[in-house]
Amino acid sequence: MGVTVTSDPGAVRRLAIASLEAEGLAALKGAVASFDRVVQLLAYPVGAAAPTPGQLGAGIPFAEGLNHRTMAMLAGASSRDLRRVAVLLHVTACVQRIGTRCAALAALAPGLTPVLATGERVRLAAELQVLATRRRLLVACDAVRAASAPWDEATVSVAAEDRATSDEDDGSGVAVLALAAAARAGDPGGLKTASPLAQLADLLDQINLEASYIAEEAISVTVGLFTEIA
Repeated sequence: MGVTVTSDPGAVRRLAIASLEAEGLAALKGAVASFDRVVQLLAYPVGAAAPTPGQLGAGIPFAEGLNHRTMAMLAGASSRDLRRVAVLLHVTACVQRIGTRCAALAALAPGLTPVLATGERVRLAAELQVLATRRRLLVACDAVRAASAPWDEATVSVAAEDRATSDEDDGSGVAVLALAAAARAGDPGGLKTASPLAQLADLLDQINLEASYIAEEAISVTVGLFTEIA
């Protein structure tokens, strides 16, 4: 028997979009792995020879090919397919920016490690914010996975749980930034605004925002698609 090849343009398009979604999810997982590798840089003790960002694979190249192929899916797409393509474009753009932030964190590590070693309070606050950031990235992965899965009650339940988890904690670097501000206030000379601690807070905040954008967009599409077919 020969292989059956579908001639339905809609079915072919959906298969192509599913393949692109798998690539997009893989890129997002790569961003999480990149973040994890960068965090390893912060764990090296003062004076130790830490690997370079390149050696840890901290940089994520811009997936130009993926974006171009995704853009091609926009022409003639149904409203349902259009939503899926829009999410994928959003994911790839955010992943690129997350990769840029991770590279900036890696470059910051040599100056940040001595600061984190100065006090238990500073180190603990930084660790909590790093964990919150990673949690937000994982929520984004779950949301994208749900958006590309078959739409049923279980999928929407996962999306609703992701949204609730996302709303529990904004995961920003506010605590770290507050410590930096307190240090400036207690130091007559004042810490520079561009101190490593303040930069850490800012970069964590930016990564959290990108992850939140991904999750909210994916969850909204998942819930919307289920509502259409319910």
